[in-house]
Amino acid sequence: MDEESEKEKKLSVYKTSRFLRDVGGFLRPYKGTFFLASLARFVSDLVWLYPAYALALIVNFLTTHKAGDSLTRIWIILGIWGLVYIVRFTCRYMAKYFGYMVGERMAVDAQLAGIGRMFALDIAWHERENAGNKIKKLYTGGASLEKLNHVWFGSMIQIVTDFVGVLFVITRFDMTVSGAMLIFFLSHLALSIILTRNATRASRAVNIKEETVHGLFFEAVNNIRSVKVMQMATYLTRKFTNEARDL
Repeated sequence: MDEESEKEKKLSVYKTSRFLRDVGGFLRPYKGTFFLASLARFVSDLVWLYPAYALALIVNFLTTHKAGDSLTRIWIILGIWGLVYIVRFTCRYMAKYFGYMVGERMAVDAQLAGIGRMFALDIAWHERENAGNKIKKLYTGGASLEKLNHVWFGSMIQIVTDFVGVLFVITRFDMTVSGAMLIFFLSHLALSIILTRNATRASRAVNIKEETVHGLFFEAVNNIRSVKVMQMATYLTRKFTNEARDL
């Protein structure tokens, strides 16, 4: 019995390396679309660094400008600025359209792979888990991949691009400020990694509890005739309330 418990405990550990391999497996059929969408998002965020740089150029130009001097440089800067707007929003919408489509397809593939895996599991596992828990596991797996995809296209690419790009722009004007910003960014990153560990553990506990609660919901609705005939509605409602308080 102890050996079986130890085996189940080892199997329950899901390492980051295994997670990345699994994500890569679901991403592989759409790697071309994913790469193009990521490139489009990168370009949209990269060109969006230009407005701040252009504004600095305009301010520097106007501080030295004299009456009668040519304004050609200003018009060139403004023309590039307008082109940046077009590139920015065109690439951004392309990235979201194709990138989110990949995420939706990965979610569906994960659910199909999950149901196939469940069919292959031993009957003893199926007897321990109710149907609601199984459905919740399938949904959570697919939804997590889609959420990860949204984080990549919605935040991650932008954060990395802005981090490098902003530092580069500022170094063109003041090395002291850029150095201070670099220290701030690195400190913020270190604190975020430390503080999000507890949040990650709490999120996993919530997911496990949600499987139980949604499993009960599904079983009650799926057996609604038995619930009404045996007059279990009041008892089940009270049980649902108690379980939901722990979420």
